[in-house]
Parts: sequence; structure tokens; C-alpha cells
Amino acid sequence: VTMNAAIGAAAAGSKWQLALWLLSAAARDGLANALLWNTGISACAKSSNWPHALQLLQEMSAVCARDLLSFNGAIAACQRASAWTYCLGLMEQASSEQLS
Repeated sequence: VTMNAAIGAAAAGSKWQLALWLLSAAARDGLANALLWNTGISACAKSSNWPHALQLLQEMSAVCARDLLSFNGAIAACQRASAWTYCLGLMEQASSEQLS
């Protein structure tokens, strides 16, 4: 809970680099769960950092199950950057994983 609050606070303060560093540290220590990954993706979305959001979504799939919040965060990051083709691809991917 504490790590999620720290990542969320970094994201709220437009410190997406710090949020990703905290997520990376948690993942390295085996502490990252879906909630932390989703908070990291959300941090990227708030800063329109769609490449990192997509990278986190991909990395997350190797560690834990992605959910609708994971895809929504990545889609929001792409939408804010007007990366519409990625938005559509993510919606298709979420649907194929039966998350719709």
C-alpha cells in the first residue's frame, strides 16, 4: 500500500520518472503487483507518455495478469498523445484477452 501511495503521489506531482523508478525498484524486489503496475501506467497516461505506458503494459504481462484498468491506462496515454492507431490496437488486444 505504501509503495502504491508513493507511486501515485509521484504521478500526481507530474514526476512520472520517479513513479517508474519506484515501480522498477518494487518489481526488482518482487513486490510489484497489478495495482502497482496499473499505477505506473496511469502515471505515464497523466504525462501523455504513451511509449512508456505501452512498455509497462508489455512488461506487466510477464509478471502478473493485466486487467481492464491496465489497458484503460495505456489507452488513455495513447489518446492524450493522439496515437489513435495504438488506441485501436489496445482495444482489440483487450477484447482478444476477453477483458471487455
